Amino acid sequence: MRRISDFLLKTRYIALAIILAAAVVCGVLATTVPVNRDRTKYLSDKSNMKQGLSIMESEFPEAEEKSSVRVMFDGLDAEQISDVKARLEAIPNVSGVAYEAGSEDYNKGGRTLFVVASGFDYNTDEEKAIEAAIRDGFNEFTMSYRNDDIQSTEIPFWLIPTALALVVIILLVMSDSWLDPLLLLIPTAAAVAINMGTNIFLPYIDGVTYSVGPVLQLVLSMDYSIILLNRYRREREKTVSKTDAMKTALAGSMSSIASSSLTTVAGLLALVFLSFKLGPELGIVLAKGVFISMISVFAVLPALIPALDRQLEKAKKKSPHIPMGALSRFSHKARRIMPAIFAVLLIGFFFLQSFTTITFSEKSDDPLADVFPKENAVAVIYANGDEEKIPGIISELEGDEHVSGVNGYSNTLGRELTAEEMRGAVTALSGETQLDESVIPALYYAAGVERMPLPRLFDVLSDAAANDEQLAALLDGETGALIRALRAELTDAVRQLRGETYSRLVVTSDYPDESPETLAYIEKLDALCKSGLGEYYLVGDSVMISEMGDTFDNEYLMITLITALAVFLVVLIAFRNPTLPLILTLLVQCGVFITVSFIGAYSGSIYYLALLIVQSILMGATIDYGIVFCNFYREGRKTADVRGALKSAYEGSVHTVMTSGSILVLVLTALGIFASAPMISSVCITLAIGAFIAILLILFVLPGTVACCDRLIRGRSRSGKATAAGHNTADK
Repeated sequence: MRRISDFLLKTRYIALAIILAAAVVCGVLATTVPVNRDRTKYLSDKSNMKQGLSIMESEFPEAEEKSSVRVMFDGLDAEQISDVKARLEAIPNVSGVAYEAGSEDYNKGGRTLFVVASGFDYNTDEEKAIEAAIRDGFNEFTMSYRNDDIQSTEIPFWLIPTALALVVIILLVMSDSWLDPLLLLIPTAAAVAINMGTNIFLPYIDGVTYSVGPVLQLVLSMDYSIILLNRYRREREKTVSKTDAMKTALAGSMSSIASSSLTTVAGLLALVFLSFKLGPELGIVLAKGVFISMISVFAVLPALIPALDRQLEKAKKKSPHIPMGALSRFSHKARRIMPAIFAVLLIGFFFLQSFTTITFSEKSDDPLADVFPKENAVAVIYANGDEEKIPGIISELEGDEHVSGVNGYSNTLGRELTAEEMRGAVTALSGETQLDESVIPALYYAAGVERMPLPRLFDVLSDAAANDEQLAALLDGETGALIRALRAELTDAVRQLRGETYSRLVVTSDYPDESPETLAYIEKLDALCKSGLGEYYLVGDSVMISEMGDTFDNEYLMITLITALAVFLVVLIAFRNPTLPLILTLLVQCGVFITVSFIGAYSGSIYYLALLIVQSILMGATIDYGIVFCNFYREGRKTADVRGALKSAYEGSVHTVMTSGSILVLVLTALGIFASAPMISSVCITLAIGAFIAILLILFVLPGTVACCDRLIRGRSRSGKATAAGHNTADK
């Protein structure tokens, strides 16, 4: 450590210049990193749904309608309904307005629903103009609307400066100098810029990674700067030389900072084992960010702190003194029963957390869906050769009261029609029939069939016109133009359902995206396809949720074990004693169990991404506070008894724990409360609660447990004699 600190001090100005230059370059590059909003891209390559999506992209043309807005009115009469529909249709760039009189899907409890469709994608100027016209154009009615876009996962811009202001306030309150916040934020800000810029090497990053990543990096790595600055001040009181003080501070704090950083990195990298690739992306970006933060602290602060030593002294102020005597006395007195309390907490909450349901869909406030449930569409992709097996599947699905529509080629455009049925279909398609009543029966006679699908009629009509001058003359006029337009429209419609190799069956229901009933419905659909079809693929939001749920439990268990083992090994290397790593790993895992149980008791469920982040970040990040405490305890035991070592450990670590912990808890709580995106809110609130619980465990449970295990922690010297002050002082 001495040799490394010597090197860092000799090269400190070069390192500072490199970090600042990299921050500027990467800050520019960060603006060019693509942000992904399509979660299906994160499906495993082995995913049945992902293969189905790939087939859909290659076999079926993109839908003309790219966005839709649901609009609900209260208390409209028949005349007003007609007027409102016409006004919605007249909005520029609206391609159509869906509404059915008499249908409960559009009329319920005095409320009326219209679905406004557009050929422009969400968040384009045209689509935003449509929403603005809806918002401002119907003020005389009680109305609400909501688009069907995927919920934004970006943090509102105003929340970022608010979060930074909160960080600065906490640092100002807790620091010893008015300049501390600036000094502490410089290496972290540089690291955030470098991390965001180096994301350019990824094909894209998710909105969650883009929004929450920088904030999590800030709050997770702030304690590295705090640890080094606090250590420098302690050493500065002992020596006149600023350089010597920094050298000693680096050597003394490097182990704590490095082990704290590497435990966090290890916990985050465990996410790479998730098959849903959002986990690996988030883990890699955050792990990279935390590691860069550690490098930035070692590169920036050894140059800045000594250089600003005089200014720091001039700007000195009183920081809160947190008396720890009572807490250290409590921990010493409770040391014999604390391991038992710890064991009860660990085992008890391990069982309690198993009752918390894990959810994979984002909860959002949608008042329209409370009245008119959103359609849940699932596409079945199957080989064209299996078309004759589809009617049986359709028949089974139509018996489900929640299924509102089953649309495939065989029961719509490909359905065999009699001549009379065909005449009705043509009338419905064109709005009028300009063909002579005898033409359609004649075409059936010419084709030698009694039934045929609608697209086949136009093929027969074209063939017959080529050999019948009278019919050809008919097709040269206005009727011919209509027939050609209808044929083109039918061709496009057929291509939406039947490709060159595969066909598509779209099943629409009012099942929620995620529920036990929805899961049973997806399993039933899968079983029907498996028994009736050869090759098939299911595509839809509920299908993706089902796939994630099928693999999550095993993957989460694997991640938990990998995280715990990785963190244990990193701390073991730092302490060279298995007792402390075992205590710290179990303690923070206990914090995870308590957090999951608490969230489950409050809301009944926990969002899977929040659970993963809590597991990986709490295990890797809040263990930092335990490492700092234990380092001070071990140093204190070299010259003091257990009671004295506990007191010095509390006093040496409390400032770092309370400062960094306050930032972690309060900033994430603020983001969770004010973020409009349900996913961001869930992740931030869950992590804030987890961090608070972990801090309580480290302050109240860890010290007594460490004191009880003092003999195991101290070990023996090479000569076989007890180290430090001797075992005879262990219980003093």
